[in-house]
This record gives sequence, structure tokens and C-alpha cells, in this order.
Amino acid sequence: MYGRNCSMTCQNCRDCNHITGCQDCDAGFHGTDCTLECEQGCKTASCERYSGNCVGGCKDGYMGLNCADHCRANCATCTIEGVCLSCVSGKFGIQCENDCPEFCRADRSCNKNTGYCSECSSGRFGLNCTDVCSTNCLQPGACLRNGDCTNGCVAGWIGSRCDMQCSVQNCEKCIESSGQVSCEICNDGYFLDNTGGCQK
Repeated sequence: MYGRNCSMTCQNCRDCNHITGCQDCDAGFHGTDCTLECEQGCKTASCERYSGNCVGGCKDGYMGLNCADHCRANCATCTIEGVCLSCVSGKFGIQCENDCPEFCRADRSCNKNTGYCSECSSGRFGLNCTDVCSTNCLQPGACLRNGDCTNGCVAGWIGSRCDMQCSVQNCEKCIESSGQVSCEICNDGYFLDNTGGCQK
């Protein structure tokens, strides 16, 4: 209680002086008598006593000194002035106005500035995931972001992307080393010679 004849009650008050009333507001409140609530967009749920400006900035999706306004559509986070810092999943661009490429992984996330996919959907590779993994990868659809097959090639194919056919006759499994192609396992009825070829 405070004031003449102690007739007034401090509310939402951290320190109530018996003459002047509230000296400091509880977290989440502001105003001369601490009866106003801080905006729900305040990151720390506390704000300056007289201005109502948020202490510690805004929660994601809010903007302004008192964090009362929402960021523009598709912005996940923005500056106090409303400039998009990051986009909601599936969007990119200065103001998050563009759609991420179709073959970005399931959540469709991509780089805010370039639009390049963060990760590709299965069986795809490239910056925008528009390229298709080689059908000669040992595990169908399993390739790295650069197109290299992750588990090797099916029989008869070599190269990091399994895009070169084995040139050794009667070879079941080819290998490539320093640009040279040789056989590692010959077909039944053939044996390896000292040149990496297959003889009967």
C-alpha cells in the first residue's frame, strides 16, 4: 500500500514505496504505475518501464521497438525496421518473396540470398537439385550433392558418377585409377592378366 492514508495499492510492482508507489515494475509490465503489459513479441517478456520498448529485442516474427508488429509475410525473423533476416521454410529473396526450388529436401529450405537448396530430395543433386543421380549408382538414387555415387557403381560402370562404361572385355568389375581403367574381377571362365585385362 502507498499514498495518503495508505489508500492505494501497488500492482505488478517489484518495489513499492509507501509514499510514491512503484519504484520498479515486475517483469512483463510497464507504465508509471506498472499496470500496462509488455507486448507479447518481447523476446525476454520484459520492457522499459516508461517507453514500453522491449529489453533484449523481439521474438522471431516480430518487429519494432516494442515488438508489437509482425514481420512481413514469409519472414521468419526481421530487423526492428522490418527488413527480413531469414525466411520461413520454402521461401527466399530480399523479402522472402520467392519459392525455393521444387526438389529441395522435404522442408524445401534454401539459401535466403541465392535460393540454392540446403539439401536435395533423394535421387537429386546440384545447386538447385535439378540434376538426377545416375541410374548406374549401385544404390539407386544415392549420390552426393556433386553427383558422385555414394556406394559405388553397378557392374560394367566406373567413375565417381558411374557414367563411364568399362572398356575391358569380359570384365565383371572394373576399377579406375589415375585415369587408367583395369579389371578387378573377370567374368566366369576368364582370369586377370598382368595388364589388368581378362584372358581365357
